[in-house]
Amino acid sequence: MLDFRGNDGVGKDASGAEHRGTYGNVQAHLRRDGADKSPPLSLYHPEIAHPTDRLPGDLGCGQQAASQPQLLVTNAQTATAMLATFWLHISGALRFSELGFDVAEGSCVR
Repeated sequence: MLDFRGNDGVGKDASGAEHRGTYGNVQAHLRRDGADKSPPLSLYHPEIAHPTDRLPGDLGCGQQAASQPQLLVTNAQTATAMLATFWLHISGALRFSELGFDVAEGSCVR
């Protein structure tokens, strides 16, 4: 099993940090035969295990795109990074568990 994730959204997070919706990341978690082969996603991102910023009535990315069009670009970059990560995995060449990027900064780091 290989698991991936998305973008930072727009607004403030639980710590008060402002997000403009241009940062995203891909986290690869590999589990084979019931055993973890990579660190759990929550090791570096405790908000995954204990989310504080999502309410049942929150809008999804597609619904937010009308008022926050940068999410379309960020989501497209996220999809591209996910595809590249998957390709590296099936090629046996995946050497990272997380890849982060910011489309407004033109940066990509692992």
